[in-house]
Amino acid sequence: MKTKSQPIFCLCFGIMLLLQTHGLRAQTDFRKETIYFLITTRFFDGDPSNNRPNEWCSYGTNSPSITDPNDVTWRGDFKGLIQKLDYIKDLGFTAIWITPIVQNRGPLDYHGYHAWDFTKVDPRLESPGATFQDLINEVHARGMKIVLDVVTNHSGRFGIKNKAELKYNTDPTKAWYAPDNASWEYDGLTPNPQDGKIWSRANIAKLPAPYNSNLANFNWPCTESFVSTSDPNWFHHSGNGFAQGWDDIVNLYDRALAGDCPDLNTSSQFVRDYLVAAYTTFINMGVDGFRWDTMKHMSKEDALYFLDKFKAANPNLFVFGEVAQKRHELHTVEEINPHWYTWRGAVGSSANSGMAVLDFYAEATFHNVFQDGGNLSGVTAAARYDHLYSDPSTLLTWLDNHDFGPNNDWNQRFGGSAENLAACMNFMFTWRGIPVVYYGTEVQFKKGAYADIHDAAGISQSLDLTGRAYYGNEFSNAPNHKIYQHIKKLNAMRKAIPALQNGTWSWGGTSNGNGVGYVRKSGISEVAVGLAKDGVVTFNFSGLTNGTYRDAVTGNAIAVSNGNLSFTVQPSSAGVYVLNGPGIIGGNGVGFFQPGSGNPNNPLVSMSPAGGNYENPLQVTLAASGQNTPIKIYYTTNGSAPTTSSTLYSTPFTVTTSTTVKAIAIDAQNLQSAVASNAYTIGPITGLKVYFKKPASWTGPLKVYYWNTSPAGAISSTTWPGVDMTYDQASGWHTFTFPNVTSTNLIFNDTGSTTNKTVDLSRNTNGWYKGGAWYDSNPEATNTPPVVNVSPAGPYSGNSAVSITITATDNSETAPTIYYTLDGTTPTSNSTQAVGSTSLNIISTTTLKVFAVDNQSLASNIQTHQYTIGTYNGFTVYFRKPSAWSTTVKIHYWNASPSGSVTATTWPGVDMIPDGTGGWYKFTFPATMTRTNLIFNSNGSTSLKTVDLSRDKNGWFADGVWYDTDPRLGLRIHLKTTWSAPKIHYWNVMPAGTASTTWPGATMTLEGNGWYEYTIPNAACTNIVFSNNGSSQTGDLSRCGEGWYNSGTWSSSAGARSSTSKIINTELNRSESYPNPADDRVLISFHLPSQTHINLTVYNERGEIVATPVNERLESGSHIVELKTKQLPSGLYIYRLRGRDIMTTQKIIIAH
Repeated sequence: MKTKSQPIFCLCFGIMLLLQTHGLRAQTDFRKETIYFLITTRFFDGDPSNNRPNEWCSYGTNSPSITDPNDVTWRGDFKGLIQKLDYIKDLGFTAIWITPIVQNRGPLDYHGYHAWDFTKVDPRLESPGATFQDLINEVHARGMKIVLDVVTNHSGRFGIKNKAELKYNTDPTKAWYAPDNASWEYDGLTPNPQDGKIWSRANIAKLPAPYNSNLANFNWPCTESFVSTSDPNWFHHSGNGFAQGWDDIVNLYDRALAGDCPDLNTSSQFVRDYLVAAYTTFINMGVDGFRWDTMKHMSKEDALYFLDKFKAANPNLFVFGEVAQKRHELHTVEEINPHWYTWRGAVGSSANSGMAVLDFYAEATFHNVFQDGGNLSGVTAAARYDHLYSDPSTLLTWLDNHDFGPNNDWNQRFGGSAENLAACMNFMFTWRGIPVVYYGTEVQFKKGAYADIHDAAGISQSLDLTGRAYYGNEFSNAPNHKIYQHIKKLNAMRKAIPALQNGTWSWGGTSNGNGVGYVRKSGISEVAVGLAKDGVVTFNFSGLTNGTYRDAVTGNAIAVSNGNLSFTVQPSSAGVYVLNGPGIIGGNGVGFFQPGSGNPNNPLVSMSPAGGNYENPLQVTLAASGQNTPIKIYYTTNGSAPTTSSTLYSTPFTVTTSTTVKAIAIDAQNLQSAVASNAYTIGPITGLKVYFKKPASWTGPLKVYYWNTSPAGAISSTTWPGVDMTYDQASGWHTFTFPNVTSTNLIFNDTGSTTNKTVDLSRNTNGWYKGGAWYDSNPEATNTPPVVNVSPAGPYSGNSAVSITITATDNSETAPTIYYTLDGTTPTSNSTQAVGSTSLNIISTTTLKVFAVDNQSLASNIQTHQYTIGTYNGFTVYFRKPSAWSTTVKIHYWNASPSGSVTATTWPGVDMIPDGTGGWYKFTFPATMTRTNLIFNSNGSTSLKTVDLSRDKNGWFADGVWYDTDPRLGLRIHLKTTWSAPKIHYWNVMPAGTASTTWPGATMTLEGNGWYEYTIPNAACTNIVFSNNGSSQTGDLSRCGEGWYNSGTWSSSAGARSSTSKIINTELNRSESYPNPADDRVLISFHLPSQTHINLTVYNERGEIVATPVNERLESGSHIVELKTKQLPSGLYIYRLRGRDIMTTQKIIIAH
């Protein structure tokens, strides 16, 4: 089609102004911080006069084994913390997180989580000249920030002072009985003169009749206190008041998580007003952030209410929550998962909530890798759920704390080796997120100790036996510890390198061993990070910005001219190569970091052109620079390491076949550069191809300058003016192919001329550029009609409703119009229509007929798709048992849907039936059932069993993963190519058991029409590289399920056209309408940076169009569309806003 397509642009909604106010990154970017977490009472004692025991775990109480009078729970204080702020600052931390400070009351309340008076600072923490305000001031005076732990889910066991005190009986026959004493009031400091106890039970609220008929009952936390007699305006009344499990929102949101944690009614305005007022006081005192305890035990609605109130007091307040997970994988209940709280509404289609969360799933990954010594490459699983968070860059990464050990359990402090601890810190401080380190980690304090008391006997033993021990005796020797120095250097590097603080990241640097690498970028800051753990690792990065990279660890400098960087890292050390960096940052050779000379006088050698794929032979030019001239260059053209015996460079040379060129420079002082290395592949190139028609005034040769290519690492960016284009004399077009690239920014120019050049351009499909405009097809070629795609395509047979999407694409900048019928009749221009795309929900047997028409009246062929919706036939689950399991495999199932469709089993369930060879078993559920929870187990073993699972259709479970197709059938892969000898190399095959190929892999079989096929046996997922018998090759790919690969794009069918794929601007998914829910109207606002055609369509729940308020070209600037909804019935509606290469879909609720 001879029509123009506009460059990709960003459509930004007016609602983003709100996000700038309430988002995670308002004016203060907390990603720049590193946080030291401590329990104030266990850190350092600056004022012994406020030391106090608790009823448990303290000297002089019920703990005869505690013989040290100083061994009490309330020991550290603000005065001691102020005295040790310089210690924390010397470690390099920029923020502290302290446990709750409000007045507590309970038998073991030193930690601050059992509040009694939320409006008051506990006097056991303060001293003259060392109040909480003094602490805040001292922290800020050092250029640091303070994060306060806050609790809104629960109070302590006695309720809230003077507001909602919980009632108990007190047995007069017990030794701890005390009559009421009007002259004494509990303050945590002063004993009751009548019984000499600070924690005296005098004056506690009394249970009324009939609960006080026997005073021996109900002396401790119970239903009668928490539910029967409490004020429902303050406490939830659900069940017996205590959580009966952790897998549903009723138990989590509305019931006490422990006996000392009665559940506050956070939906009540009484509770809300009280807590907002209390915590606003501390915000106004100057705290910089809140760590939000037990967020998982509140609904998101309640959490957002408090959050908005807190941020109204300080928009810069950084808030992160604890959504605890005693598991390694996602919960089936969405509202229980951590990422749920990072969105204002639905996951993936609403605004950022404005708060971050602790990264429990990364912490769970650390167990095998660092605690048990697993392969470091396994740490990449820490990112497995990043796509679910609204902004994963704000997650808080951590190894252990006062509750959890490195296995997502209530267990122990990190107990692994110092080397593995250093490796873990390397990852936490250089990867995405905000690192949090628990006090004492810097000396492996209480290594392997239980995080807290863990059995009934613990209440009579010293806390110094646990991971919450008093730290005050460790300060003098701590700076000499190897881990202390290691963390100090990590903090120094992170502080000096912006990309390590808030940069984007991507895995990279393929290594030859137990290592992991990634690239981070933030503005002009760019760094390549390679981490090692148990052995020496060599890293090979590609696609980097050209320039000089200096290692912040060793100072080693390497000149990068082709986007490639290689370096070697010693065990438990790191390579932190910074573009134009200063060299060594922090100490040299400290901790477990390898030492280096970092000599800045070494010469540098560069090579051009950049390595990569070239269709024709090319000339290679070498150059050297340095302080000690003359400098000689030696090189090889066979991939071997260059020495002074290699070829001495004098003039450019020609490369005619695929090879690797390596070079070194030697200066007059015999100082040697690092090795420069470029791999050149000569032959046909597969990737994004652009065509350019030279203006008459340009003289040539023409060049293309490009940057910001995607996927990252597929090809290195150029330096101005770029690389030569190829001239096709027959067509008059200049061409260039970007190998393995799907999108890029680019500028066409006349040999670097500053006047003869295009504006900044971008492209994500093959394109022709002529006369200042892009074309999706050759504008000098014949027009073509639009293409219609229906997904899933018919014929389709299923047991339940199916959602289908119809899309129409074309070379035109205006989206084609779709016409369709659902009754089998032939569609015409009078049939139901949609512009560009539409979604339908098919609930009964339907015949869809559809075609599309473009803006020049060219029509596609009519397509017919049959959808047959039948009755449910039950489903079968298949399980491959691990080798250690017995041959008696059982399945335990419960919570089936619909309710009553099948009786739940009792543990360990019923026998599964062997299904062929290879250890597979199966079980079929009846037709009455649509979904169930289940556990596979080895004849009832409590250790040989899977985690809690769920399933609603046929499925195959192996090695901890569900598959929708039988992996025994193999994974069928298709490739379309012009290569003469296509091969497929695969590895990381899932399920485990199928061996990887050796390079270049297996020969593919010709199917016809340029397509080749290969089936990987017993596989469902794998990593893949296609190559032309080992020469021309794709980048690293991955696939789960049968797939067709064509021109850099995977498809689920051979007929998909990769050239018509578009970039969806995910920023649009944050758009909102106002008001929502609505009555008589909805306002939708958006901003256009440039003129474009916009289509706004509203659909009802049946997928029918009910309104199209906008379908026209709009000028740049801000727009507000008023949608009148008075005439629409109450219910759920969808609006879709669509422009060239962009689309967003959002929900509207109309409630009259």
